[in-house]
Amino acid sequence: MSIMSGEFWFVVLMLLILAEGVLIVTVLVMHFLMPKIVLEQYFKSPYFRAGECEMFTGFPFAIMRTVMFMRVLGFPKSGEKRGLTEVYKLAPRWYRKISKVIVFLIIFLISSTLLIALWFYLYILIYPV
Repeated sequence: MSIMSGEFWFVVLMLLILAEGVLIVTVLVMHFLMPKIVLEQYFKSPYFRAGECEMFTGFPFAIMRTVMFMRVLGFPKSGEKRGLTEVYKLAPRWYRKISKVIVFLIIFLISSTLLIALWFYLYILIYPV
């Protein structure tokens, strides 16, 4: 199988999608492991508006809230706009480290999947079967 073949890139794309599925399960586990003190102290006004607190409370947006807090826990400077630079002090070190890795993986996997899907689509347009 040549590296430039459509079959190779299709397999790579499917592996990336599989990795994203594993990542979603990992984020769900991290959602249930989120320190409650972080949510109690920072998931309220003045850090979030009332509408945001309502929206990010139920499924599926609660998972989004978890990823938002994971980003702030992994990279404290990213919370400057909302004043969330001290949140990381409330979470255990292992949670902060795993959060940093997961945020990196989210960015890498999504961007890689989009780029390879685009390349695969262009490949199919250029070399129709």
